[in-house]
Amino acid sequence: MITILNGSPNKNSMTLALTENFLLDQSEDFQVFHCYDLDIVSCDDCKFCDHKLACNKVDDMHKIYKALEHTDTLILSSPIYFGALSNELMQVINRFQRYYAEKFVHKKTLDIHLKQLILVTSAGSKNQAMFDGAKRTHDILVSLFNPEHHHFIKAANTDQIAPINNDEAIKQIEQIKKR
Repeated sequence: MITILNGSPNKNSMTLALTENFLLDQSEDFQVFHCYDLDIVSCDDCKFCDHKLACNKVDDMHKIYKALEHTDTLILSSPIYFGALSNELMQVINRFQRYYAEKFVHKKTLDIHLKQLILVTSAGSKNQAMFDGAKRTHDILVSLFNPEHHHFIKAANTDQIAPINNDEAIKQIEQIKKR
């Protein structure tokens, strides 16, 4: 199962169009969560998950938690806004605090077994430093979920070149799909 977390406010976004290249010629089931359509409250460090293997928030995050139990490949897709992933995607990622507590506080093995973790990003700027925050988030997710393979794809200069026309990003996606 492939789970895509779309962090763009636009369901037909350029970043998601680039991400959807992973689905071409795929026989695997997939689902897309549009973070802007979900009612998800960000983590407020209430410490509930430090005491129980759960989160006390009652919102749409339960759908993502359930999907992750059956996911082999997790793809996060987001435009870069001011050097960071979108707020709505970060709210979802912040709720992964539950998994952090499970792994590092409770010393339990996660019930999530990712073969691949892929972060697909795009930024209007040519400045490569715009991707630094997203790369750091990617690295933290890798340390949390320990996927067999992980990839960070960036499409820069999207104000001039649409991500789906970014030869380097498309090349990276094609290499990943061959595996």
